[in-house]
Amino acid sequence: MKLSKSQIDDLIVNYVIESTCPLSTVEKPAYRKLARGRAPYATLMTQKVLYFCVELKYVIMKTFLTELFHEIDYLHPTAGIWRTNNKSYIVVTAYRLDSDYVKKSVAIVSRRFIGTNDFSPFASHLNSINEYFSL
Repeated sequence: MKLSKSQIDDLIVNYVIESTCPLSTVEKPAYRKLARGRAPYATLMTQKVLYFCVELKYVIMKTFLTELFHEIDYLHPTAGIWRTNNKSYIVVTAYRLDSDYVKKSVAIVSRRFIGTNDFSPFASHLNSINEYFSL
């Protein structure tokens, strides 16, 4: 089955996002060799093109979530900080009930947390996230 260029690009973008790989992955010789083996006829995506594709997906998802949050009567966000390799991260997850009362969740933020793990920086980060999504 021969894939189209857009299908290959979507697979690459989804792989990088879901695997949380650095954007430079598409420039590495081992990756290019793997991609060429699967789709020798395709023009491979560059890091710059990948960056714009990821940004586009981000804007689309942010717009979708913002609109969804405005349609929901009750939204329950939770937040936490976790630490690994001397780096802190903040994660915010939003929960809601659908029309059949089934709990649905989506991680809306997962980013580096700069500062001490005290209330004030944490509250500041949460406030900026709430403003960003108009919560």
